[in-house]
Amino acid sequence: MGILNKNSGGDANKIDKITNPNVNDLAKINSNGEIENSNIQADDVVAINNLKANSAVFVNSLIGNDNNNGLSLASPFETVGKGLTEVTNSGNVVILGSDTQSINHTFTSSQNSIKASISDAFKISGTLNLVNGNTSMEFYNGKTNATINDDSAGTFYMNNVNIGGATLNFSRGGYKVIRGSVSAPSLINLTGSGGTLILENVSGGVIPINIGAGWTVYVVNSLLAIGTNSGIVVDRSSTLTSIVSNQTALNVITATTNNTLDGLHLINFSSPSVTGLTGLKKGDIIYKVGQFHFLSYTFESAPDVVSKALSATTREIYYKDVDQWSSVESKMDKSANLSDVGNRQTALNNLSDVSSASNGQVLTKDSTTGNVIFKAPPTGRTFDTLFNGSVSGSSFSLSKTLAQIIADYDFIIFDFNTNYSRSTLAIPTLSLTTSAPYEMGKYDTRYVVVTTPSSASSALFTYVTSIVTVSDLCVVAY
Repeated sequence: MGILNKNSGGDANKIDKITNPNVNDLAKINSNGEIENSNIQADDVVAINNLKANSAVFVNSLIGNDNNNGLSLASPFETVGKGLTEVTNSGNVVILGSDTQSINHTFTSSQNSIKASISDAFKISGTLNLVNGNTSMEFYNGKTNATINDDSAGTFYMNNVNIGGATLNFSRGGYKVIRGSVSAPSLINLTGSGGTLILENVSGGVIPINIGAGWTVYVVNSLLAIGTNSGIVVDRSSTLTSIVSNQTALNVITATTNNTLDGLHLINFSSPSVTGLTGLKKGDIIYKVGQFHFLSYTFESAPDVVSKALSATTREIYYKDVDQWSSVESKMDKSANLSDVGNRQTALNNLSDVSSASNGQVLTKDSTTGNVIFKAPPTGRTFDTLFNGSVSGSSFSLSKTLAQIIADYDFIIFDFNTNYSRSTLAIPTLSLTTSAPYEMGKYDTRYVVVTTPSSASSALFTYVTSIVTVSDLCVVAY
């Protein structure tokens, strides 16, 4: 289970106090690369020493040299490119200073699970290429306006990296997470076979983005300017997937590695516990996508109003009170609420599903199902021939069912040949106002039966079927 949380960077994230050291601070690093500075806490000293033990390399252009071994703060590399080249599998790169370096670097396919912790004031420009095999690459803090080409199909994670002016090209899928940037990138391109991109709390302007087929983009407190879109965009800014009422339910959410429980989950019980998320409390909201989960909002930082969908048109509203979520109520979406004057046309369109109708069709009741449907209006009286020929016993069959005839026509006419008289046909003489209305008369030399189609018409059809032979019968409807 991956936990995308700043704290999950472990020791790499404890360098904050030394990410902008001055010359005096650097002079207090001993010959073994250990920190001798009273302004840095003991656990931070341990963190840095742990980084050295865990394949960490250090970069500092102020005192560094690419001929150094890069394995300590006292012997750092000078350039970012050298640090990224020398870091080994599952290693850490600590980039110190406040300058800007331009690089043109391509990771090797054997480098994966790399974490880069960057000074807030340090900026990387140029080009950075990730290749297939770079399964987990994480960047914390700092700035970049580089062009980043990610063809890795792995996890790419940027936490609190200012990506203002950067171009991000993701071309082989995987999970990509951009969180906490105070500036928007110049462009994001999503191509290839598709994947998942999470954009959370990216401020400083709109995010220009082109979304290819197969990509799903989850948006939390970020604003998109979509150029082309063949994928799916899901806005999770204030829409909850669930209200989590106990630890068991929370465990199920965090243990699920597929996308069935993706989204925002509001924790509504005391003393919740999630591995890697420290300080979690009732009222906080976690965000989950695929195998990853992280704290999206504390109760204090969450929007004042969040909601959870109850149906396609109704949602449950939660208001943030002083110290809890309360005042729950259900509301119909404006897009489905005919009483909302400003959205009435939109609501009518949505409720009637007008987008599925053809131009010129009218809304009417379907005589078979009783449902409201769109249907082409009558275009004038036309006669349709339902049968024309000889009848021999049970061989009589109309070209449409009785239900279709009732739905489509106002009258049905049986035209018999001159071999039959009224008495020969023996059709019962029922009133036109009874359950089986029809009328019979002799026109010229033919006997004609006219009836209004209804469920009772089946008696007439059954009678015609029972006639032994009719050498000439024409049945028309209009």
